[in-house]
Amino acid sequence: MSNPRSDLISSPPTDDISQSSPETVANHPSTSTSAPPISAPGSNPVHSDEQTFDSLIALGDEQYDLYRQHPDATVLDLAIKHYRAAFDIGPSSGSTVDRIQPFFRLYHALLSRAQKAGGFDDRIVADGYIEKAIKFCPRDHHLWPVLLTLQATSYYQRSSRNGALADLELAISTYQDALAAFPERHPQRGHAQLEYALALQTRYTKLKGMDDLDLAIKQFQETLETCPADLLVAARKSLAFAVDLRYRERQDREDLDLAIRYYASVVDLLPPAQLDSLVVSMGYAVALRTRFRHKALMDDLSLAIQHFGTVVQRCPAGHLHHAKALVFYAELMIVRSEQRESLEDIELAISYLRKAVEVRSEGDLSRPSLLGYLGYALLTRFIHAGDAGDLEQAIELCYEAVSLHSSSNDEGRPHNLTILATTLYTRYQLQGDRTDVHKARTHFQAALDLCPENHPDRPGVLNSYARLLGGVSSEDGSNPDDLELCIQYFHEALAICFEPSRSAICTNLATVLLRRFRKQSDIADLDLAATLCETALKLRPEGHPHRPTTFLIHAKIMIARFTPNSPLADVKAALDTLDAARIAFPPSHPLLIETYQELSAAYLHQHSVTNESRDLDEAFDYRKKATEYSSGGSLSQFRAAMRWVEGAEKFGHPSVLLAYQTAIRLLDLHLVLKPSVGLRHDIIKKDALTVCADATSCALRNNDVVNAVEMFEQSRGLFWTHMSRLRTPLDKLRSTGELDQKLADEFESLSHQLEMPVSLTDDGPEGQRYRRLQRSWNATVDKIRAVEGFDHFLLPPSYDDLRAAACEGPVIILNASRHSCDAIVVLAHGAPVHIPFPEDSFMKILEMSSEFQTLMKLSRNNSPDSTLIERRLAGVLRHLWDNIVCDVVRVLEQQVPKNSRIWWCPTGVFTSLPLHAAGPYRANQPSLSDIYVSSYTPTLSALIRSRDRRDALPAEAKGYAGLETINHELELVRKLIPSGIRVTELSNVTATRGAALAALKTHSYAHLACHGMQEPDQPFDSHFAMFDGPLSLLDIVQTNLGQETEFAFLSACQTATGDKDAPDEVIHLAAALQFSGIRNVVGTMWSVDDSVVSHLIEAFYRFMIIADGGFDSSRAARALRAATRSVGDKVPFDQRIVFIHIGA
Repeated sequence: MSNPRSDLISSPPTDDISQSSPETVANHPSTSTSAPPISAPGSNPVHSDEQTFDSLIALGDEQYDLYRQHPDATVLDLAIKHYRAAFDIGPSSGSTVDRIQPFFRLYHALLSRAQKAGGFDDRIVADGYIEKAIKFCPRDHHLWPVLLTLQATSYYQRSSRNGALADLELAISTYQDALAAFPERHPQRGHAQLEYALALQTRYTKLKGMDDLDLAIKQFQETLETCPADLLVAARKSLAFAVDLRYRERQDREDLDLAIRYYASVVDLLPPAQLDSLVVSMGYAVALRTRFRHKALMDDLSLAIQHFGTVVQRCPAGHLHHAKALVFYAELMIVRSEQRESLEDIELAISYLRKAVEVRSEGDLSRPSLLGYLGYALLTRFIHAGDAGDLEQAIELCYEAVSLHSSSNDEGRPHNLTILATTLYTRYQLQGDRTDVHKARTHFQAALDLCPENHPDRPGVLNSYARLLGGVSSEDGSNPDDLELCIQYFHEALAICFEPSRSAICTNLATVLLRRFRKQSDIADLDLAATLCETALKLRPEGHPHRPTTFLIHAKIMIARFTPNSPLADVKAALDTLDAARIAFPPSHPLLIETYQELSAAYLHQHSVTNESRDLDEAFDYRKKATEYSSGGSLSQFRAAMRWVEGAEKFGHPSVLLAYQTAIRLLDLHLVLKPSVGLRHDIIKKDALTVCADATSCALRNNDVVNAVEMFEQSRGLFWTHMSRLRTPLDKLRSTGELDQKLADEFESLSHQLEMPVSLTDDGPEGQRYRRLQRSWNATVDKIRAVEGFDHFLLPPSYDDLRAAACEGPVIILNASRHSCDAIVVLAHGAPVHIPFPEDSFMKILEMSSEFQTLMKLSRNNSPDSTLIERRLAGVLRHLWDNIVCDVVRVLEQQVPKNSRIWWCPTGVFTSLPLHAAGPYRANQPSLSDIYVSSYTPTLSALIRSRDRRDALPAEAKGYAGLETINHELELVRKLIPSGIRVTELSNVTATRGAALAALKTHSYAHLACHGMQEPDQPFDSHFAMFDGPLSLLDIVQTNLGQETEFAFLSACQTATGDKDAPDEVIHLAAALQFSGIRNVVGTMWSVDDSVVSHLIEAFYRFMIIADGGFDSSRAARALRAATRSVGDKVPFDQRIVFIHIGA
């Protein structure tokens, strides 16, 4: 007799595999909730009274034996008919036939027919006959315990169909009765014990009573000792699932080892075609993965990958097991790639994950995990290969993955939050966007909140979060608590983790302890850091891919111990350790930059001991190499270049000029990746405030004046440089062929799109869109440079290109650096002229600027002693003449006729001084304005652009104090404008932002009489006050005014005042109008007194009118000089010189 439940299986534990509870699957499921009567009326044919129980049983046996010899459905039907008839009439008192054996034959006959027909009725009828057999079976019958087992199975199946706990309780108690009735060595006892254990496990899944699970495991284990061979596989399989389930509840690692042992004993015994085989493979692989995360046994990693791969290959693509197996398979492939330092596993993982994402719809529950791990795989490939596109795509995928979690309690949410935070922090390390690090910290904290004590993801989250805290704690202005929290998290992670995490955490903790030593000088931190590195090196033997990272940190600790008296042996030991790291790192590893920097530091220390020039050369050779590795990120490269600059200046090394050139190039590369003009400006203020002036000074100190002009132009006004690239005309490219015309269209389309998000400050979808566009734009530029004749497209201009700015008069670059102060006169023909100033000039200029700003503040505050202010102001301008401008004029007078136009292009502190007003202010001595006509230009390129381009706009805005003389000023301008010029007046409600921009596009001349506001902290928010709100600098920049507007007079405050913290960027309203297409702009360097300025405006417009009554915008600079000289004492001195001319 075969047992009806001999092929029972149960589902594996649900560790990230399935949300379902363990179920019992039998080979005879049923759908009804109760058994029908044993014999329904009319359900069987009527037999004659002569037929007895014994004769009917005999007929049934005959047909059943015949069926077993020759399976035929008709014969089976006859057997069932006779058996049912016999049991319907029951045995007589004189019956000699065994009543129990025929019952089993009927039972199995009904099951056989049900199995063939696929219905449930016969199964239910068969269960019903169990009750009848129990009634007439003697308790001492040898089949009594078997009947009880069948009855328990009936209850168990019914509970599975209807979910009734009462039926499950009946099943368990009946199994207990059956086991009590079985003799110890009964061949069917193992079947009953196995089913009893499965029923207990099912009750555990419903009630979560650990006693049930413990008892089930005990029963499974006893079954292994007593069950027949045909049940051994099922018993081992069920035991593996049960012990695995208990491990996940209690986290007892002995249970995990035991579960793996049982899985291993059965996984290869199941037929591969069975779904049961995949279920076991999945459970086995998950358990191996779990143990690998604790113990880092490489055999576990290999076996887990093998069995996850089996599930991925054999399981249907839409099955939940397939998605989960694929996620874990990809994860472990990535882990193995890190162990082997190979991209092959990563590429395979990315390929599998991409395919899985493609075939799953938006609502698929596995999609968040797949997206998160695909992001993780791309991040890993970025770390190995350095392709910034991988990092950007990883961030996008992780954002999508996190957004798809339906609740904060979703199982995979902590992992996806951690990956997202890690990708953002990685980008912050490379590019320096503060938004990234703030968001990363928020996501790390959210992940940690979802990982309480004993959560398997907690060590990883702690390690990653602590790395961020350690990184930000090293920055200026950081919170000291961040460093302490970082160390606390590392210690906690170290206490609960295993290898490979352990060696990584040891190395990371050593890094932050070194950082704390540098801040607090506690030698105990350095000693503990060294011990941690030694521990990590033991865990990372020769050939381990992360061994060089530990070498690097260990060497940094050794360097931190250096003192002026350190023996050369200590230096050599550090150099040997760094060399070991350098050699072991793959060529594109991002930590090579840091390794080169540390090698440079070690050689510099060795030079301080030996005074050997070769040590100095080695040091700066490594600083140069540190700038050449893009895998470290543009920010790391730029900062490496600035360290090169700083060291080369300090030691007077001949590589200093190349260092500056490299820094300027890398700064441009770094800035172009930023989606926000604010971010770009902040980077310049933080990391590159004096690059322009210092680089120019360096070239001049090396007698390379041409290079000085070129570097000056490349490093100044970077915002305008970037914006001008997006508006580069490509008519010449279009004329070279159809393909090049499409290339030109592609460039212009991308450029137009890149102009739009210039005020972006967050990293949402628009930030991601910007970065994608920027990558496409860069690729398009590369394609254009591949076209014959366009190899220098958008590359920095040469001096031969730049001197075109001087075609109508010389341009004087005034450079103020802490190293030297100089002037460069750029002429239309010939070499530029260098005018060095005395060594103490920088301090004198600072003093002049400070005094001038003080006077302007007193003037704005309407100080009663205006005469004294004017005398002091004249004194400042006299010093400016004596120390700076006079020397320039002496050079100009040798080749530039009097009354010629000249253009000033100042840097640094020079930008705050009114150079055009400089003069001796002594009797009978001419000032600058008596000799030349001064204009200003932000850059040489800006002046060239303004020459390539060939109405009145008043406003009174809400929220600002009224301008009492504005109507008088407007009436005055209206009268002075020649009658042939069309005038559009915008005032009050009509003076809106949109109307002003529209008028600027369609009128040749503009006069803005309104409030102007320079925002010192946010220069891009500087604005004109319009009726409906501020017309900002960015509003103007984003509007291409075209070829119409030739001239604008800005009768508003501070329209030519730049950011005092980054003056070389020249970010002000007048520069914005010039960039947007206006050739000539008259602006103000400080606040305007509207009560007296009308005198100067009247004089200016009178000088603008030519002999025939026309209006000539090209006379703007000369008209401004003439107006300033003609108004005399009617206008206070500071208001006579407040206006400056910018442009052609």
